[in-house]
Amino acid sequence: MAFITLARELGSISEADVVRLSEMLGMDFIGKEFVEKRFEEIGMPTDSLREYDEKKPGFFARLFRGEPDHYLDTLRNILYFEVQKDNKLIVGRGANFLFAGIPNCLRVKLVASKEIRLKNIMEWEGCTMPVAQAMMDKSDRDRAGFCLFHYNEDWYAANSYDVVVKTDTLSLETLAPFLLCAMKSIMTRERDEQGQKLLDDKMLVNRIVFRLREQECLPLRFLVVESNNGKVVLNGLAMSEVVSQRAAEVAASVDGVVSVLNQLKIMTHPLPRRVV
Repeated sequence: MAFITLARELGSISEADVVRLSEMLGMDFIGKEFVEKRFEEIGMPTDSLREYDEKKPGFFARLFRGEPDHYLDTLRNILYFEVQKDNKLIVGRGANFLFAGIPNCLRVKLVASKEIRLKNIMEWEGCTMPVAQAMMDKSDRDRAGFCLFHYNEDWYAANSYDVVVKTDTLSLETLAPFLLCAMKSIMTRERDEQGQKLLDDKMLVNRIVFRLREQECLPLRFLVVESNNGKVVLNGLAMSEVVSQRAAEVAASVDGVVSVLNQLKIMTHPLPRRVV
C-alpha cells in the first residue's frame, strides 16, 4: 500500500491532468467529487462541505467551532479508511498535514511561476488577466486559510512536503515517472508495515473522538487523543469530574482500545470559546 498527497497551486496543473496523472501512476483518484459523494453517503450536508472545504471558515464558524470540527473529523475518517484499501492519489484537503509522519506516504506540492499560472488560468477559464489574478489570489488565500484553521499549519512552507515540483516546463509524461521513482525510493516492506500501524492508531483516535464529540456530546475543550498500539491517552479540559470519568469509560469501550490513561484536567469555570 502506498499513496500520494498532492497539493497544487491554482494554475500549476489542470484538473484533467490531475486525473490523467492518477491514471499514469496507477492510483485511485480522490478529489473534490469523491469527497462530496462520501459526505452525502454518510449524511453530511453538502452545504456544510462547501462552507469548509479548502477554505477558511467565516467569522461565525470560527466562533462556534462544532461544525468545522465535525467536518474535519468526517474528512479524516474518510481518508484514513480509503488509503488502506488501494494505492491512492489524494488531491487537496490539506492531506499532506493529515498524513504527516506516515512513512508510506509521499507528500507532493506542484507550483508554477506567476506568469505561467496566470496564463493557464486565463486559458482554462476563458477569462481576462484581472479576473485570473483575482482567482489566483483567492485560491491561495483559501487554501492557506483552510490549512491554518484546521491544522494550524502553513500551506506555503516547503518543509511541509517531501517533494515540491515546479511545473513551468515539466510535462505530465515526465512528472509521472519522477513521482513513481520517488515512491519506489521510500517504499519498503518495513515502512509499509509501520505506516499501517500508524494509520490504525489514527483511525482508532478518530473513532474515539467521534464517540466523545458526536455521540456523547461531552463538554470537553481542547481535546487531544493519542494512541500507541491501542494504548490511549486523553488530554484536554473537562467541565466536571463526572464528564472526565464518562470520557474515559467511553474511550475504553471503543473496539481496539487496550488501555486508557485519563489526563483530562477539570475546569471549575467555563472558558470563553476560541476565535481563530
